[in-house]
Amino acid sequence: MFSSHKRKYKDEEYQDTRLGLQAVQEKQNIIESAAKEIGLEIEIEKITDYAEIATYGVAATPGIVIDGKVVHAGGLPKQKDALKWLQA
Repeated sequence: MFSSHKRKYKDEEYQDTRLGLQAVQEKQNIIESAAKEIGLEIEIEKITDYAEIATYGVAATPGIVIDGKVVHAGGLPKQKDALKWLQA
């Protein structure tokens, strides 16, 4: 019974990770699309180390940091917001 519970926990953890990765890709697509819309060349750095993420004060991912400033954390941003951040 314990091993069955343990397996289920691992499966749930794996599913959560997969959903998290999907959100990261969607976030990247939103940022890239906004940059393209305004003709801005950008460089995207993916940070996956939780200790490094925490140094930005981001508690909920995905987070977005532009020029060292956290502009968004948790959930997916809206395209219009991404445009504002990139134009600032």
